[in-house]
Amino acid sequence: MRILLLAVDRQASKSTRLAAERSQFRLRVDRICLVCILLAVAQISCLSLGADGSNDGSSDASASDTVTSNAETGRMVGFTEAHNAVRRAKGVPDLSWSPSLATVAEGWATTLEAESCAMRHSGNAYGENLYWNWGFQANPSEVVTSWAAEESDYDYASGSCSDVCGHYTQVVWRDTTQLGCAMKTCSDGAEIWVCNYDPPGNYSGEKPY
Repeated sequence: MRILLLAVDRQASKSTRLAAERSQFRLRVDRICLVCILLAVAQISCLSLGADGSNDGSSDASASDTVTSNAETGRMVGFTEAHNAVRRAKGVPDLSWSPSLATVAEGWATTLEAESCAMRHSGNAYGENLYWNWGFQANPSEVVTSWAAEESDYDYASGSCSDVCGHYTQVVWRDTTQLGCAMKTCSDGAEIWVCNYDPPGNYSGEKPY
């Protein structure tokens, strides 16, 4: 089992609503007909809401769409919370997941996959942490825990590192508000993980928090 780390060192929605328009009946309707009408309305409502009946109204539908569009997916689930657990310990505001940053990370991870999971930075405008592992399937918690372990090599008073600590400082960089991550598996079974951050951290002469 092998692990490599690399960090950059730098200087809503459509609203729908079903409205049931009730007409005024001037003719008397017996109970049997009324029951038939109600059953028909209920059937139409179920078809509009979906087979699972999970949509209770337009507001809930909008909120659900928003959450889904901005949520981590697949093996990326847990990255945001793993970062925020480390940040909260330092009193730093939470990060939010950015689908656009995840797309950026995906693009670079794909490039590195084509290079047999080479460990090199993209040089883009965002903060960037890399993680490489071989011989096991990692998960977001393990990746972030590995980066956070560099805290022991960071001296806050002097703002310097006794060893590599740039992954840790990016994770807890106060001004960073968003992240997006991706992972690719290479032909030899190695995994390359990429996380991008906006605004970026690790500016020379500045402390993370």
